[in-house]
Amino acid sequence: MPAYNSRPTVRLAVTSTLTSMSELDELIVIDDGSTDETLDEVSRINDSRLRLVSNASNLGISATLNHGLEIAEHDLVARMDADDITLPWRFKHQRKTLANKDADFVFTNCFLMFSDRFPVLLPNVLSRATTRQLAKLMTQTNPFIHPTALFRRQAVLELGGYRDVPNEDFDLWQRGLIAGYSMWRTGTPSIIFRVHKGQVTQSANWTKGMLRNASSADFTSLQEVFGDVRLNFMMRTLEIPAFMPKRSP
Repeated sequence: MPAYNSRPTVRLAVTSTLTSMSELDELIVIDDGSTDETLDEVSRINDSRLRLVSNASNLGISATLNHGLEIAEHDLVARMDADDITLPWRFKHQRKTLANKDADFVFTNCFLMFSDRFPVLLPNVLSRATTRQLAKLMTQTNPFIHPTALFRRQAVLELGGYRDVPNEDFDLWQRGLIAGYSMWRTGTPSIIFRVHKGQVTQSANWTKGMLRNASSADFTSLQEVFGDVRLNFMMRTLEIPAFMPKRSP
């Protein structure tokens, strides 16, 4: 769980996640150079399964997530954000799905909480989807809710972790699909996802940067995994149309 200036929400994010975890799990919270009381808020939570790490300065989401992957000691890693709420059945449900589907990555649905003025909780419409279906959806949108991810740590390490691009999660999932990893999305909500103006993905700068860099980052991620010839073959195999931008001559 990366956290940056998350004092109003981080305590509930942490305690709800701990409630969903088993006694053998560990929650790593990395404070990314916060300038508010985020660090103090987390440090007051007394639970032996909680490990609090602090970056000396603000490194950004990708570097912070990669640091978490490096220091994690378990074979399975789950993502969580410091402004969301974990539902009690999350990890039991995801572990069962991972085992039953023999998947490398498992994602779920969520409830949406709009909390800028008055908290409103709404269901999110996402259905169950297989690897093949998700590959098709990736041509049009990001079909995954990042903080619902549960994955095999080794798989992400083999992919090189997160890259420093505006859509770091989409970039990683795309590389995972092309590399042949199995992904599964369930329709069961596992978190309450807050939607608010303070989110990075709601900012104009993030949106502009994503639109400016997405095409080149997406093509590079695919090309690095397989090269031109094998990339074209894999896209046909997964029934993905040639949607990536052409390179300049």
